[in-house]
Amino acid sequence: MSFLDLSKTQMYDFQYNYIRKKYNHKAKLLATDTKSITYAIETEDVYKDFCSDKDKFDSSEYPEDSI
Repeated sequence: MSFLDLSKTQMYDFQYNYIRKKYNHKAKLLATDTKSITYAIETEDVYKDFCSDKDKFDSSEYPEDSI
């Protein structure tokens, strides 16, 4: 399996097993490329949501005390 195949598999898994389960019809997939996904998500506080599952997101460019 190539790197691209692995990347696609992980992105599909994230889309269907995390985003769809958590937000259902309140999340709209806007764009993808080989290393990112862009969504429009209807929620009260998306950053609070992400903090509860921060292991699923790349926060490497955020200040350490922000998450």
